[in-house]
Amino acid sequence: MNIIRFIPIIFLAFLFSKCTNYKEAEDFVLQFDLYSKSNDSIHIYYVETDSLDFSEKKSIWKKIDGKNSNQMVEIIFPKDVNPKQFRVDFGHNPSLQEIVINKINFKLNKNEIELKGKEIYHFFRPDDSNTILEKDSGILKRKFENQKAVFSIYPKGNKLQKKIEEIYLKR
Repeated sequence: MNIIRFIPIIFLAFLFSKCTNYKEAEDFVLQFDLYSKSNDSIHIYYVETDSLDFSEKKSIWKKIDGKNSNQMVEIIFPKDVNPKQFRVDFGHNPSLQEIVINKINFKLNKNEIELKGKEIYHFFRPDDSNTILEKDSGILKRKFENQKAVFSIYPKGNKLQKKIEEIYLKR
């Protein structure tokens, strides 16, 4: 008689644990290991097609707290979003003059791809109209000291798309 009471509890515990794991397993996650002294926001634009037409409709904002040390910033895409490429805008706070991206990770399920240091700029390029990349240090900064425009990195051709496809193929 006692075992009959526990069967529904065991079933519910199993059901809830599977739902939680399923949700975590389907999220595309983008992580930045970066250095930023000032509070700011990262604006991620993404596309799910072969086009590079970035729009506000397909974008995600994430706040960054300024620190005097490296920090990990994580962006979790909605479950039904499968980005192929993305662009990243920094410097929404005019007092943020520079940022260093040490590492970028892409995660889906238990699969992960990591881009570190100079390798990042094999897949991304700075927006030359408003951004300077100091290649030796990895510092991204405003092209002009008083510019209001953000500084950005864009995909470099289809290299990023091919790299992201690797993570989908491992699913």
